[in-house]
Amino acid sequence: MAPLGQRRAPMLLFVIALSVLLFVTTSSAASAVIGIDLGTEFIKAVIVKPGIPLEIVPTKDSKRKELAAVAFKPLEGSTLPERVYGSEAAALAARIPNDVYPNLKPLLGTLIKDSSVANAYSSRHPALSMVASEDRGTAAFKSKSLGEDADPLLIEELLAMELQNVMANAGALAGTGTYVWDAIITVPPFYTAEERRAVELAADLAGLRVLGLISDGLAVGLNYATTRTFPSVSDGGKPEIHLVYDMGAGSTKATILRFQGKTVKDIGRFNKTIQEIDVLGTGWDRSLGGDALNAVLADHLLDEFVKMPKVKKLGLTEESQGALAQDVVKRNGRVAAKLWKEAERVRQVLSANSETMSSIESLVEDIDFRLKITRTKFEELTSSYAELLSGPIERALEAANLAITDLDSIILHGGAVRSPFVQKQLEAAVGGVDKVRGNVNRDEAAAFGAAFKAAGLVPNFKVKEIRTGEEAGYAVNAHWASDGEKDRIQTLFIPTSKTGAEKQMPFKKLEDFSFTLHQNLPKSQQSGKPGFEDAPILTVQTQNLTQSVAFLQDNFGCIDSDIKTQFSIRLSLKDGQPEILHGSASCEVEVPAEKKGGVVDDVKGFFGFGSKKGDQEPLASESNSDPSSSTEQTPSAATSSTAETPSSSLDAKVDERPIAMSKKTERVFLKFTTSAEGIPEVSKLAALDKSDEDRRLREEARNNVEAFMYKHRDLLDDASFVEASQETEIDMLRAQIQLTDEWLNEIGADANLAALETRLRELNALVDPINTRIRETSNRPAQIQLLKGALEQTKTLINAMKEQIEKEEIASSSSSTYSESSTETTGGASIDSDFAELEEETTPSAPVKARKSDAPPIFPKESIARIEALYESIDKWLTAKVKEQEKRRINQDPSLLASEIGNKLKELTKFLMDELQLPLPEPSSSSTSKPKPKPSKPSKPKTKKTKSKKSKTTPTPKPEKTPNTKSAEKATPIQMADFGDLGEDDIPVINLGDDGQVEYTKEPVSGGEKPTAKHDEL
Repeated sequence: MAPLGQRRAPMLLFVIALSVLLFVTTSSAASAVIGIDLGTEFIKAVIVKPGIPLEIVPTKDSKRKELAAVAFKPLEGSTLPERVYGSEAAALAARIPNDVYPNLKPLLGTLIKDSSVANAYSSRHPALSMVASEDRGTAAFKSKSLGEDADPLLIEELLAMELQNVMANAGALAGTGTYVWDAIITVPPFYTAEERRAVELAADLAGLRVLGLISDGLAVGLNYATTRTFPSVSDGGKPEIHLVYDMGAGSTKATILRFQGKTVKDIGRFNKTIQEIDVLGTGWDRSLGGDALNAVLADHLLDEFVKMPKVKKLGLTEESQGALAQDVVKRNGRVAAKLWKEAERVRQVLSANSETMSSIESLVEDIDFRLKITRTKFEELTSSYAELLSGPIERALEAANLAITDLDSIILHGGAVRSPFVQKQLEAAVGGVDKVRGNVNRDEAAAFGAAFKAAGLVPNFKVKEIRTGEEAGYAVNAHWASDGEKDRIQTLFIPTSKTGAEKQMPFKKLEDFSFTLHQNLPKSQQSGKPGFEDAPILTVQTQNLTQSVAFLQDNFGCIDSDIKTQFSIRLSLKDGQPEILHGSASCEVEVPAEKKGGVVDDVKGFFGFGSKKGDQEPLASESNSDPSSSTEQTPSAATSSTAETPSSSLDAKVDERPIAMSKKTERVFLKFTTSAEGIPEVSKLAALDKSDEDRRLREEARNNVEAFMYKHRDLLDDASFVEASQETEIDMLRAQIQLTDEWLNEIGADANLAALETRLRELNALVDPINTRIRETSNRPAQIQLLKGALEQTKTLINAMKEQIEKEEIASSSSSTYSESSTETTGGASIDSDFAELEEETTPSAPVKARKSDAPPIFPKESIARIEALYESIDKWLTAKVKEQEKRRINQDPSLLASEIGNKLKELTKFLMDELQLPLPEPSSSSTSKPKPKPSKPSKPKTKKTKSKKSKTTPTPKPEKTPNTKSAEKATPIQMADFGDLGEDDIPVINLGDDGQVEYTKEPVSGGEKPTAKHDEL
């Protein structure tokens, strides 16, 4: 007879296979990060997600960069306009110039009062109504399409709309189930705290979580370093020094970067080599860019236009006010939009061609304008700007304390550097063409660098380790009021301070006070005036300083002159702004010196294992012990060396020693609040977002109604659809399709979402019964066969279980007889008490069945009865339902559904799983085809041991080869079906062979073909 472990194997395989139903593979929502190059004219984005490493995000019209523009397009019958973005928004500039908002980046954080930036923007876009926001005086726009009483739109709100569009494009590329809300955004190195905060506010309004801000030049350098390895300074290598010259639409920046390798400590005792990029110096020109060159061309086109005889006849010159004709024309928003668009096109064409023809139709009162422009003329017009191109390079070299000869190369970036005269000026500035390189993508390098930085900040991705270092850009000063004196100012950080740098700022304050952090900014950034001024960015107010000082005085005896108040301030690694880490009040006090010795000595003392020098005293008797008389080291003991105590001589020596004193700093951490300056409250985007979402849902509902009509018009001529339908249903469906078509043509265009959804529900209610009949006719036969097969397997299982119980009863009776005779043979032997606890080696004549003589059967009879009852119930139900269904025609509602059959199948499977809860076999019983006796080993003495447990080490004798034994032996190694692709609605089908082998297949509950699963050996 086969051993019990082997006889369980086939049945256990059945249970294991059924348990596969409990494990369904589910996919979790993936997350992605994006890097956004926030430019003045264009916005570029690169996404990183599992399966998509660093891929540019295309626009809706499949372009690789999106125009930084948003427009409000009026809609009939709607109180709120439709928002459009990118090239679609720019195309509306000539039609509705008062609601198209392009190139907003220079206005971020810009005050309207005395602002040259705001004045220049208003002159280029005269149709836009720019006003000052009430809360902080920054630029905002009044839009009539939102209503006369609507609040002005802040620049941050408009920029948030553009970022939402970028997020939508990124989400479309990432796919369903992927969320895009983590981002790194590029900013110019000259951005102030107010401007950086405005970018973060816009991102927050858009639903983005800003992982960090990175300067344009550093982002380009990071992209440059991803595919390169630089000399290691740890091995004596020389760093590479490169200058990134970035000339975009709004500004020009020069960033000097140092690239080097470095060996640092890794986990454990290992080292690793990393790459480092540090910003050494920056220079910039806020007004030098592509827009400035466009403005020169636009003015030239306008000058030539007003010279035309047809234009002079219009009498555009206002003699009474002394205004020029050019000024009169430029006040027209449509004319200004057309001129600006044409000027930009001409500049781009002249970058690659020596001449081009400018053409504008109906510029003013149906007067067309045509003009030939050469590259020479363009360079002549922009000669004053050409002289400014080397300025950022010179300022960057000065900040880095380097010479032009120290640079290894100049890396060009930005669209404006494509102009030939720009490259010529740069070559002249650096002394030759050899150092000017275009080895990065001039449009996308910054976006790729930002995305690489974002991927390195989240744990989902593993990227090349490149450490970066930014500069503060501006000095940071602390301002606070001093008692009896004028306000104090202390410089904390200088412009070249690195992000992450930390400073300790002391204050001679013992009561609650406040201080403010300022950025030292040039006045020319806002007003055009020379000099510098401090702009407040953060106010700090203490809350418990007075209370903390009193605590130190009362508890530690601190005096006012010894108490120090200080704050720890750091340049944030996220956005470069100063942040408060903590504040504290502290003083030094004298305390007894701590006993010398490490943790090991303390542990020895605790457990009574003291020093070996004889100073450990025996424990006193319980009657003489007194906890209150233990020796303590206090300051008074230092002066009481002559005090007599009834202790041992050793204790007296300890008391005579003076206690050493040491100084200790007592510190109380302060509570404080921080308030950022100038952040506005905004809440108008929610209404626009809801309007856009309602419009999208309405269009989707209309498309669904139209799709239903087209589909079912064809189905009315389909033979299988008509066969499953009743005549009245066909007539009703044809009539409703005709009525719906008329309804859509008349009022469907203006129908709201609720009306469209109601119409679609009514149409679906007509065809749902027909579709159900067709689906059930197709799926039902396969499901019936699946359930019948499962019932047959269950019947086989029941018979196998009954047969096994019978064999167990026979084996139990025979082993009981053998156990009695074995006990008589071994029971008379006397064992020495000293070795009674040890196990003895036994011979194969001692059968293993002796310990199983009283074991209950593996499958209780009650369990078999419950399984048999469920089997009969389901079998009876299926037979009755099938007979009832066979009486029905195909166009009548079914009495037996495939889902009902699937539920019965799941019920049967779950019931078997609950009933057959058996332990898995030991590895030895499933890894070999024949049982092998284990080698005897001396066992350790145990406190209790019985003879029945001794038999545990007895090797199993080789069983006789009966048909059952042979079947059990062939049951190993175990085979299990590969259900890795088992779906939620699939079940395993198990065929139990005569030899104990189990064959596996899987079937979908919903019907269809029967795919066969491959068998893998475990």
